[in-house]
Amino acid sequence: MKIEIIEENIGEHKEEKWDTGTEVAGCWVCLGPGVETNEFYPEMRYCGPQHREMHQPEDHDEPWPFSVRQKEGVGRLLVAARDIEKGELIFTEQALACGPNHTLQADHCLDCMKPIEDKNRCSACGWPVCNTECESGPNHGIECSLLAENRSKIDVEELKEEGVLYWPISALRLLILAKSRPGDWSILQRMLGHR
Repeated sequence: MKIEIIEENIGEHKEEKWDTGTEVAGCWVCLGPGVETNEFYPEMRYCGPQHREMHQPEDHDEPWPFSVRQKEGVGRLLVAARDIEKGELIFTEQALACGPNHTLQADHCLDCMKPIEDKNRCSACGWPVCNTECESGPNHGIECSLLAENRSKIDVEELKEEGVLYWPISALRLLILAKSRPGDWSILQRMLGHR
């Protein structure tokens, strides 16, 4: 297929108007009552200091250069609040959860995610881990007790043979958020699929 682009009025700059949605009425993170704003972007609202700091970390003179908007059919989106320089860092965030790629076939540690050569398994749940340090590590620690509790019902070797060993891990870690971190779980529930 060949596409021909013809530009008319070369040299004339036409600024496009983008539909950036509407302001978010509440806190930009949790949608709770937005009782605080900031001097740089007054349309941004925060329910308290923790969510304000996510937009303007203590070590920054000004907030990250974006505002959050709501758009029908899309959900919430980030919009540049000022001109952004090439290569400028516009935000950082912690992942709600992390897990192995579900398409992995070889053994990978459920804590550090590195491939493992030997057949080392967690002594509690029987899933692949590098060593005793990873067995009690922060990532694997999320699901280990639940997997151990159900060890007799889960055939790890059969899941591996079927090529689906790692499919449930990330989803399980996210579901555990519902009990362990309900504030983060509420953020996850507001996410929209874009299919």
